[in-house]
Amino acid sequence: MSTAAQESYAPHIAYLLRRGLESPIGRLKLAEATEYLIGQLERNRFNSQRAREVYAMAIDNALWASLSGTKDRRRIYAEYLVSNSRDAHVRRLIAELTNNGARRDQRPVRRHFRWLLGA
Repeated sequence: MSTAAQESYAPHIAYLLRRGLESPIGRLKLAEATEYLIGQLERNRFNSQRAREVYAMAIDNALWASLSGTKDRRRIYAEYLVSNSRDAHVRRLIAELTNNGARRDQRPVRRHFRWLLGA
C-alpha cells in the first residue's frame, strides 16, 4: 500500500462534510429534512430526539453522495462516522429550527414495545 492510501482522512473530515452539505444534493437533503420537521411542528408532533435522527440521516446521505466517485469512499465515510463532526452540525441545525430552544418538544419520545409491557 502506498503512503497516500494509508493516510488518515480525519483532519479533512470537516472540509469534506462542509463540501457535502453545500453541494446541491446536500442542500436538497437538508431542505427535505427541514420540511419534514416543520410539518411535525405544525401538527404538534415535534420531538427533538427525532429531529436529531432526521438531521443525522440527511447529513450522512449528503456526505455519502458527495463522496461518489472517490476511490476511498468507504474508508472516508467510516472515519466520518467515528468522528464527532456530525453532532455539531446537528445541534446547530436543531437550534436554528427551534429558534435556540424557543420551541420545545411537543410529543414525548416513543418507547418501543411499551404496549407489550402493559404501560
